[in-house]
Amino acid sequence: MSRLLEFPFTTDGLPDWLSASLPQAWRLGIVLLAVALAWFASLLVKLAVRRIAKGASKHPEEFEGSLWDILAPILQFAVFAGLVTLLLEALGVELGARLAEAWPAAIAVIIIFIAAFFIARYLSRAVESFGERAQRRTRADKTLFSFFASIITYTVFIIAGVLALGRLGFDTTTLVALVGAAGLAIGLALQDTLKAVASGLMLALFRPYRIGDWVEIAGKDGEVVSITPFQTSLKTVDNKIEVLPNTVAWSDPVTNYSRHPRRRLDLYFDVSYEDDVDTVLKLLIDTANGHRRVLAKDETWAGVHTFAASSVVYRLRAWVPGSEFIQIRADMYRLVKYAFDKAGITIPYPHQVEIFRDPRSVEQKTEAVSREE
Repeated sequence: MSRLLEFPFTTDGLPDWLSASLPQAWRLGIVLLAVALAWFASLLVKLAVRRIAKGASKHPEEFEGSLWDILAPILQFAVFAGLVTLLLEALGVELGARLAEAWPAAIAVIIIFIAAFFIARYLSRAVESFGERAQRRTRADKTLFSFFASIITYTVFIIAGVLALGRLGFDTTTLVALVGAAGLAIGLALQDTLKAVASGLMLALFRPYRIGDWVEIAGKDGEVVSITPFQTSLKTVDNKIEVLPNTVAWSDPVTNYSRHPRRRLDLYFDVSYEDDVDTVLKLLIDTANGHRRVLAKDETWAGVHTFAASSVVYRLRAWVPGSEFIQIRADMYRLVKYAFDKAGITIPYPHQVEIFRDPRSVEQKTEAVSREE
């Protein structure tokens, strides 16, 4: 293939500068064509990997940010570098021979990271699967298993990085010594990250909340979907993901709405002063206990909360399942409104009174003030 670099046309009769530059331009064009072919082939590999990974995912959004999403451009670069090396070496370009000498170490590094990817994935899935089985059999908390699955993944890739550096010619013993000597500087530079890891460890051990709990952290509320060594992710009621650093989750107050299976519903209703108090109280209790999802109906309570400017404020308490709190609260407002309308109970609303003065009286008062002055 090295003959391809030879200019195939005659340069007789051309100026000297053109005769000298045409062969150089031809060789440069062949090299650029080889690079373009290698890039196109690597792009096809990347697209194929992404397509296969998306097809294997249960939900397309699971692919975004996954390890396969990270692996696809790495494979593209490896294929590109390999094809460029083969094509340039076949063309007889000196750069191709130099790249070929470095490929054994580069291939070893690629194999190390690919193996680390599959090992980390297998181990993390095995830990999570074990946690799910333990949860089904003994109702064990799977939060700790999910946390250690993340720790295992990071550990495997750190070991792979050390092995890869060793394969590239770095002395791993010296490398470990340098990392140890630079530990203080790294700790100062990454103190926020290290605080997040320490906070994540405390969260995993003491577990103020678990995966699947509905919590409120630093003013953000949602369902806990993941806990990693660095951050906690919440899924809000409108299906958004709120990511909070573990330092915030550990230091700020946490309200866990799912720790107990039931929650108390507290509702307030404004009723006219003209309506009978006992009738309103009985109506509230009967309406609440009439809902099929209200728990401990003998503990349902209603009473007068306060006297407002234009209404009597009543308070209703009822125990409901925590997972259905929002829906039952909406149902209760609707049912109480229906019950009030049927019984003729009045819900007052603000009234405005406008007073119009007689313009003649204002003029007379003004004249009287003027005479007194």
